[in-house]
Parts: sequence; C-alpha cells; structure tokens
Amino acid sequence: MESTQNLPTGRRKRDAAALDAEARARHFAGLPDDISFNMAIGVIKRYARKLFPRSAAGQLLDHYLSLCRKHIMSIESFDAIDHAAHFIAYPSNRYLCAKFEVTERCIQVNHRRLVEAGLISFNDRPGGARGGGYGISVLPGFTKIQQILADEFNDRMGVQMKMFLQTEFMTCHIKLMSLIDAGVFKSPDTPIVLRSFADQARQWSKGKLPADAHAKLASIRQTIDELEAFALISDNHEGVDSPSPESEFAHITYKLNSLSREVEAWREEELAVEVEALTADIGDAANRDQAPVKMRLPAPEKAVKSIKKLLHIKKMPVVTDDMEDDQFIRLYGRNAISQIKLSKAAQEAIAAKYGHTALYILAFMAAHDPKVRHRAGWAAHFVSARPDNGIIDLQASFYRMVNDYCIGSSSVN
Repeated sequence: MESTQNLPTGRRKRDAAALDAEARARHFAGLPDDISFNMAIGVIKRYARKLFPRSAAGQLLDHYLSLCRKHIMSIESFDAIDHAAHFIAYPSNRYLCAKFEVTERCIQVNHRRLVEAGLISFNDRPGGARGGGYGISVLPGFTKIQQILADEFNDRMGVQMKMFLQTEFMTCHIKLMSLIDAGVFKSPDTPIVLRSFADQARQWSKGKLPADAHAKLASIRQTIDELEAFALISDNHEGVDSPSPESEFAHITYKLNSLSREVEAWREEELAVEVEALTADIGDAANRDQAPVKMRLPAPEKAVKSIKKLLHIKKMPVVTDDMEDDQFIRLYGRNAISQIKLSKAAQEAIAAKYGHTALYILAFMAAHDPKVRHRAGWAAHFVSARPDNGIIDLQASFYRMVNDYCIGSSSVN
C-alpha cells in the first residue's frame, strides 16, 4: 500500500512503513507506568545509534529529540489531543544541511531511513513549510519502546548464551585433549578421531558456533562421559585421574581463553586423606550392617522447569533448544561443577554413591544457593553423610532454594 503527498518540492512517498508509523502515533495512549519519558528518550537514541552506526540518521533523530525534549519532559499524563504537538520538531532542510554540513539529498535519504525504521513520521502542512504544529514527529519512536527494550534484552541474553556455550566448548576441548594425552586407548585411530573432535570444540569456543550448537554440545558431552567411563575401567586409567605432574586433587578451572589450576579451600593433604577414606567407605558399605544411604531427588522434568525458572530470575542464559531432561541437567550440572571447582575425586565419590544425576543437582545447588558458603566443601560432604533414617531429602532443599529466589524476585518487583 502506498500513497503520495503533493508538495511544492515534489511528491513525498508514503509507503506501508510511513502509514504504519502514522497509525501508531495516532493510537498512542502513553508509556507504561514503569518507563518515564526521560528513560524513553535515552532508549530511542541508543537504538538509533545501533541501527544507524555509520549514517547521519542517528544524528538527525538525536537532534530532533533534543529539540522536543523540554516539551516532552513537561508531560505528566499523556493526552493525544493536547500533547501530540510536543513531539514535533520544525527544522528546515536548509538549516539541517548547514548544521550537519551535508547535502539536502543526504538529509532526504536519512529521513527516509528513519521513516522506514518507524522512528519518525512527517506531519506536512499543505504548503510544505514546517511550523505551527506541522513538521517532523518523533512520536512513532515512543510507540516502539516496549519492542525496543525486549530486543535489547534478547540481545543481552544472546551474548550471555554465546559466552556460556563458548566456555562449555572450551571445557570439552580441554577434557578431550586430556584423554588423548593420557594414552588409554588401544586403537591407534581413536586419538586421531578425538583430536579432530577436540579441534572442532576449540574452534567453536572461539565464537564460530554452529547453528545447532546446543545439540553439538550435548553430543560432545555424551562422548566425553562414555570415554571417561571407558578410561576408568581400563588398566591405565590412573593417567586420566592425574594427567599432569601436579596433584591429582588439583582441579581445572575453565574460562574463555584461559586455563588455570587451583587447589580446594581445604589443605591438599587433608583433602587427599579424606576423599580416600570416603571412597573406601563407599566400597565397604556392603560389608557393614548399615543400610546404604539413599538420596531423594526431584523428578527430572520438574527439576528442569525449576532450573529454567531460577536461571530466568537470575537473568542467566537458558538453553531454548529441545533437549532431553537428563541432557539439560547434565549440561548445567557440568557448568556448576566448573564454577564451584569440585575436585575430580569428589565428583567420582558422589557419583559412585548417589548417581550422576544427584551429582549434577548437588553441584547446581552448591553453585546457586546463596545459603551455601564453601560450595565445593558443601557438595563433597555428602559423600560421608549418614542420616539416622538413611535418606537425604535433596528434593525439599532444591525446591526451597528455587522458592527463595521466586519470593526474593517478587519482593524486589
């Protein structure tokens, strides 16, 4: 749909974008209660600078908003009849050419860009001159405030998700290289295949993410789990636990473009003795009169919903692709293990006693529960926990943590 206006300077085209901007301006009823006009002006300027980084369009809009700012800020309760003129600027093209030192054609082209972006509209007087309620209206931009803020939020989440995936792929790359260096594979072709797999993960960790990044990450995670399980039962598995000359209780902290080794908050000697004793305690459980300790966990589908809710409250990236519940829990559990710097020995002891799902949920709680002080130590102490009734109710603690976040979020809002 297109129409024109006949003016002394020619015919101004009014296509669908221009007509839509005019319609939105006519039906504008005011900003949401939580957004002021001062905030809206800043949002529109920021949006225009991002939309037109190398053209004069952003500068023109910034100038028009500055000209209207005083009148716009005087509005207490918007009324379309009384306040529509507050959003109109009256500079002539000749004035704009002199101010920005550009040609009139440049002004016309950038006006067109602003109209197509839905940020301005022209309220032309029959003779074409500007003034007396006729001119360039910036009101259409204010009608898009909620959409602009939503786009900014999605952009921020996209950046955080990309960084999250990059970190995870870097973790996968390092683990695969550690498995290769350990030399536990009998087939000579296996290290070659794994090295190619690791090179892919390294490339993706640098930002060149594939379209199906979440599926690729889940596949690599599953491969690593299977390889680590194979390495643990092989004759040479000791090299996997301690592939470097450093202590086997030194864990790896993964960050983008960096790799460092640190030691748990406990002294290394104490940790070595304790984990060794706890691991032996698991193996001897069958020989004692004590019944094995059981851990009550939240149902996987409910745990996934609760984790997504908590991450949304904390404004952290959430995987949106379709994933199985156990894959989702494994993905965020692994990430939590890296955050709290849980040692390899403690991970194996927890998984051997309660299972991998319990390990991942424990690590997630340790990483995100504000009531937990020493996060790695809190998770590791469950290896030796022996409640009187033989049951550890992690389900109740998990839901309590999520509910505390929900209550805290609603009180802030």
